[in-house]
Amino acid sequence: MKYEVVVVGAGPTGSTAAKFLAEKGVSVLMVDKSKFPRDKICGGSMDVRILDDYKYLQNCKELIECYCKGSYIYSPSLKNVIKLESENPTSLCVLRDKFDEGLKNLALDAGVEFIDGNGVKDLVTSVNRAEVTLEDGKSVNTEVIIGADGVRSIVAKKSGLKPKWAPDEIASCVIQEFNIGESTIDEFFTEKRYKHLHVRFGGMFGYGWVFPKKEHLNIGIGAIQSETKGRLNLNEQFKDYIKVLKSQKIIPDDLVIGKCRGWPLPLKLPLEKCYADRIILCGDAAGYVNPIDGGGLIFGMYTGEIAAGVISWALNGRGASEAYLSKYKTECDNRFGKKLKRSLLIRNIVNSAPELIIKIGSSRLFRKRLSKEDNKSLVKSTVFP
Repeated sequence: MKYEVVVVGAGPTGSTAAKFLAEKGVSVLMVDKSKFPRDKICGGSMDVRILDDYKYLQNCKELIECYCKGSYIYSPSLKNVIKLESENPTSLCVLRDKFDEGLKNLALDAGVEFIDGNGVKDLVTSVNRAEVTLEDGKSVNTEVIIGADGVRSIVAKKSGLKPKWAPDEIASCVIQEFNIGESTIDEFFTEKRYKHLHVRFGGMFGYGWVFPKKEHLNIGIGAIQSETKGRLNLNEQFKDYIKVLKSQKIIPDDLVIGKCRGWPLPLKLPLEKCYADRIILCGDAAGYVNPIDGGGLIFGMYTGEIAAGVISWALNGRGASEAYLSKYKTECDNRFGKKLKRSLLIRNIVNSAPELIIKIGSSRLFRKRLSKEDNKSLVKSTVFP
């Protein structure tokens, strides 16, 4: 088999990259080790501006579970609360099995070919060629490989771009999603669907969250590994978090904890080098995640589109050497590099004195200033056709 681009990973990052490539006339094979549709461990929340950046999503209303009109952010003592309330939606929530399946189908509609249930076993790249070997032994020749396969990226590992994340670069999360019915969600969260965030819950360097959806309730906690290893048991912390949420009357008293799921995610800054000859890493694989809350869906889609633009530009008579593909990193840095650095700084400041910061943040003056934050698109300034 031969394709101009092989996209490894069929989540929102990979599907977005594949879709935009195919629409530019590039032949694309997308592969994923899981059989679709499949669920994914994730909070499933995104900034609502994703609908403006990708207007085609406005025609896929079935992929959006609900819109949230604000958040409550609690200090560790629970005595101080920042209330961010709006008349208009500020974020949206999705179920990853439905959302990922929908984006995958949009990529297929654009002409992408897809192989699921068959991951990548190995890859070889050089200045002159690239080859991907799948788990079933099939080999695929290609011009470029996109690694959109998450924090445990086989592409990042095999290429040497990121063999392993250090404990201070990564967070561990424990998540459970409860289907409690739309009427119960309405009772506890109303149509506004306010999210609840608990900073440094139980002393951990991280936060807990409650994301209400249409019928589901996504609850989780996450903390930096280097700050928690050997000191905190996240499963026990999750149980304690559920108790606190019940005491605050945020969730129903009869909510029963089932089997929790855990997953790591990068939570520092993107890789300094996320490209090589014939290879680009996108989304979580390259560390493009908001350091404050771990949100990676929106940055995954952004980096997927940017990668598609750079690759189609490079393949148009230039070549897929890292000299050309390095423009991907430049574009990403220009779009949201400063935002990610600022987010990391804010995270560290808040975690250093959460009680004081949230007390200050709960003031009316601070909330007014926060509401004026620039919400311009982070992706639509691309110079690539």
